[in-house]
Amino acid sequence: MDDEEPIRDLVTFTLDRLGYEVSAAETALRGIELYREAIGRGRRFDLVILDLTLPGGMGGKEALKRLSKSILR
Repeated sequence: MDDEEPIRDLVTFTLDRLGYEVSAAETALRGIELYREAIGRGRRFDLVILDLTLPGGMGGKEALKRLSKSILR
């Protein structure tokens, strides 16, 4: 999750080349939504990369708290 498209593109490209399936999100809310959808399908993310600060939006620290609650359900 990162608000900057070039960073999302670079990370997605790199992880894809390493054989990972990647879900990228521009906002924390979208990232949480993607994570919950995956759990709903019985799939787990191996790794979550969060941008700690987002202008005018929820940052990585709050997103991590919400993701942790999703895991514990």
